Amino acid sequence: MATRDDAVEYDWPSLEEPARSALRQAVAVVGERTEPTGIIAAGSILRGMGDPRSDIDLYVIHEQPWKQRLQRRLAGVRVEIFINNERSVRGYLEEERVEGRPVTAHMLATGHVVLCRREQVRRIIKQGRDQVSHPPEVSGQALLMQRYMIVDSLENAMDVAQRDPVTAIMILHEVVTSLVRYRFTSTGHHIPRTKELLPRMAEIDPELASLVHRFCGAPGLDGRLALATRIAHHTIGVTEFFEWESERIPVPEASD
Repeated sequence: MATRDDAVEYDWPSLEEPARSALRQAVAVVGERTEPTGIIAAGSILRGMGDPRSDIDLYVIHEQPWKQRLQRRLAGVRVEIFINNERSVRGYLEEERVEGRPVTAHMLATGHVVLCRREQVRRIIKQGRDQVSHPPEVSGQALLMQRYMIVDSLENAMDVAQRDPVTAIMILHEVVTSLVRYRFTSTGHHIPRTKELLPRMAEIDPELASLVHRFCGAPGLDGRLALATRIAHHTIGVTEFFEWESERIPVPEASD
């Protein structure tokens, strides 16, 4: 139900306490800092899927030349507040489009619009919705670079395995996470949030999801190293140094 407060119209979502009070307090915090033109409340709590530690994501658009991120505990609920102007929001959307990981776009697309006072806010929300509804546009060169970086990290783990097994295990966990994310983008899927990586991967590539489960439960370095190598072979088809070259990237000449 939309309500009017100090000549500003809000459309509050239907939430149970204490989330209801937390959202209203968060909007009040925003109003003390800037005059928003758009406010979108997002997160699993808004979707009715909250866990005990879930928070409310509050995406705020204003017209001032600054951005800020706030974390607050309001009415006992964790709230993350992202304040951006139109230029910074569009910058995030472009970066995420290239990376195939639409964090901002997902908040804009799935969140509840609490406030919308400008037409450009509607256009930004539409851009977010369009972005999540289409496959990622990750270039072949970008995927090639990712493969190189993954293989480089895998070889780093092999290099230190004997003298520093703990560091090797740390690196291997990063390698496997990168491989799962690569699998999403290389197959035309957006990269989900970290806690949704494996459930979503089980839908796309059950064999890979099974290998990752085995990797995480494997005892000792040798088992993890063997499984990480299998995952790399399954995902990117290479496990060691390979020849490649990037495109030529123009470098602007220095101005006088």
